[in-house]
Amino acid sequence: MASTSGMRSDYNQNSKIQRDDNRKYLEVLLGALTGAGFKDRNKNEFLHLVDYGCSTGANSIANIKAIIHHLNKSFNVTKFEVMHNDLPSNDFNEVSKALYNDKESYLRLPEIIALPKLVPNRFFWPSSDGFFD
Repeated sequence: MASTSGMRSDYNQNSKIQRDDNRKYLEVLLGALTGAGFKDRNKNEFLHLVDYGCSTGANSIANIKAIIHHLNKSFNVTKFEVMHNDLPSNDFNEVSKALYNDKESYLRLPEIIALPKLVPNRFFWPSSDGFFD
């Protein structure tokens, strides 16, 4: 099984095109979130976000940060639980380092409670009635 250990810097250097494309689509996604009805949700509950195919790079973490920031500013959502998902061979130690050490991480947003979970091969939230693995 292939490992992604030590790939973080290479991945980040080689994913600039992906990052530029993400910015275009992120704007559309944030616009869609604006009309999604978050005003009616219980403010004391955590909002669950899932990052499918998180890899070890900063692109997906930046996207999650933009979503959290948008939902906080637009709907005053302050509690998030984020599941980062990828193949079991993904180096989740690198994902963890990026989350806790990167100055651009969503964990550094003020007035936000964000609980990251690193989960290989899960397709639905663990407490859901969906399918797993």
